[in-house]
Order: sequence, then structure tokens, then C-alpha cells
Amino acid sequence: MRVELQTAMGALLRLLDTAPNDEFPDLLTGVGQLRSIFQGIDVPLEGIDLAPIARLRSELLRTVVCDDADDARDLLNELAMSYGVTPQLNENSEVEFQAEVRGTAAALAALFVQALMELQTRGWTERIHQCEAVWCWNFFLAAPKSRNQRYCSSTCATRMRSQRRRDREFEEPWTNSESEEDWWAAPRPRLVP
Repeated sequence: MRVELQTAMGALLRLLDTAPNDEFPDLLTGVGQLRSIFQGIDVPLEGIDLAPIARLRSELLRTVVCDDADDARDLLNELAMSYGVTPQLNENSEVEFQAEVRGTAAALAALFVQALMELQTRGWTERIHQCEAVWCWNFFLAAPKSRNQRYCSSTCATRMRSQRRRDREFEEPWTNSESEEDWWAAPRPRLVP
């Protein structure tokens, strides 16, 4: 299965976004969810068991969030070996990764291992980030020139900037006045929504 890197990475990041965490339950709930994750990729999904996909997701997540580059490389190699992923030349003389193990999870493992290895060889693995917005857990691929990008979208960035501003304004508004009692006693303009 030959898929463009951008399409494969989009599917990988959408799959990682479904992982359970402290705030959200497991969002990988059914075939409909898988269809939206793997749009643009020809994957047989009818009658699929979600457990192998969830297991693959946890292995990929562990690889992606690993801070040490050597450990991440080792985890990626272990993942490739566990699914029997090997590179092969296709009819167009392009490198394509195939899984010796059969099944949808193995085919997806081959696709995602290929995408992550391509990112690794290009030195782009540092571009995979998790959104720093408090309510958002999405993974994203940062733009090439902004490796310090903190949010997955302009919406999250704007919301966090507004939240920080509100926090500063309402944290301790009486610090510039003589006392907290004086601050509360002062007349306030009426805020209209």
C-alpha cells in the first residue's frame, strides 16, 4: 500500500488523537471512527477487531512521545520487527514497506513505520508535537520553520492567549491598590456580554 507521507502522517496523528488520557476516554469506538481516521487510505475496515488497532496505537504513541532520539529509534525498530515490517521495491521502483504478519493492524503498522522512518531520516521527528492547550490533546506536525509551535491550530493558540490574559487580569487585581478590601469596595463598570 503506497500512500503519500502527508496522508500517512495525517492518519497517524488522527489515530494518536483517539488515545485515552487523564481527561478523555478512549475515542476509538468503532468502524465509523476508523473511516474518518483513515480517509484517503485504502484499508479494509468491515468486521475489523478494534483491539489490534488499539494495541498498535499504544505502541506508536510510545514511540512518538519518546524524548530520547536513540530510544525512539529503538522503539520504532522493535515495532517494525514485531509486525515483520520489511522494505521492498514495488513495480515503480519505490521503496514500500510490507508486513509479514497479516491483518489490518499489520498493514497499518507497515504504513506508519514507513512514515515515521521517513520522518526520522529527514530529521523531522522533532516536528511532531502535542497541543499545549489545556483542553486539547491533539498531535500535530509543526511547520518546518516553526519547530517551537505550541498549538495544533490558531483556534487553540487564540483561546490560550485569551485565557492567559484573563488569568493575569483576575489573578490578584488588588495588588496595585492599598488592600484587597479597598479594591472590592471600589465601583466597577458594568460588564455587558
